[in-house]
Amino acid sequence: MLSYMQSISESLVAGWQFNSLPPGAKMPSTVLSYAFKWSINPQTQLIGQWNPLHPAEKMICGMIRKPSKRLSLFSEIKMDQHNKTDFLMGYKVNFSEA
Repeated sequence: MLSYMQSISESLVAGWQFNSLPPGAKMPSTVLSYAFKWSINPQTQLIGQWNPLHPAEKMICGMIRKPSKRLSLFSEIKMDQHNKTDFLMGYKVNFSEA
C-alpha cells in the first residue's frame, strides 16, 4: 500500500492511495483510491472520497458547516457497490460546562 496526501493550496488537500492485492484475489490486482478536503471558507468544508473496491462505500461526498461557535451542521451522501445511495444530515451542539 502506498498513500500520498498533498496540500495543493491553502484551502485544498487531496491525495490518493495505491493498493496491490495478492495474486489469485477475486478483485483486480491494483486499486487506486482518491480523497479531498476543500475549505471553502473558515466555516465550510467539502469532503469527498472515491474507493472502487470498498464493500460498503464506493463514493462519499459531504459538507460540514459551522455557522456559530457551538453549532456544527453536516450532510453526507454515500454510494455503495450497487450504486444505491444513502443520505445523512445532522447537527452537533456544544454546550459550555459550568
